[in-house]
Amino acid sequence: MMHCEPKHQSDLSVLQWLSETPLINMLLDRLAPEYSPHVQSNAADILTAIAHTQPSALATQLMQQQSIAALFSRALAPGSKVLVTALDVCAALLEPRRAQQEPSPDGGSPISSTAGGNKSHSEAISSMLQYVPQL
Repeated sequence: MMHCEPKHQSDLSVLQWLSETPLINMLLDRLAPEYSPHVQSNAADILTAIAHTQPSALATQLMQQQSIAALFSRALAPGSKVLVTALDVCAALLEPRRAQQEPSPDGGSPISSTAGGNKSHSEAISSMLQYVPQL
């Protein structure tokens, strides 16, 4: 599985530019049953890598209710074979965001540096929870 973590300012610029394209929707579309398992797997791997870029504009798009709905509609579609990979994407979205954590002044547990990311995270969790009964 690939892991995409921005390390330089140019990486952040590329992620910002990509967030202005329909990339997330295109990748979610590639999870549909009419695509080959190879295409579906690649799309899911890229979506998982994007989830690991939190907090980024692309990851924020992926955490939106409409993206979560599209992810689950493809994962739960008749004949779909992407449920496990869709759940991998969800798991990556639920992982603590290392980029938003700062060490505590006393050396204890990390402190979250932004509250806005928590709102997106909470909305993503709420969006995912509505699909649990269908699993």
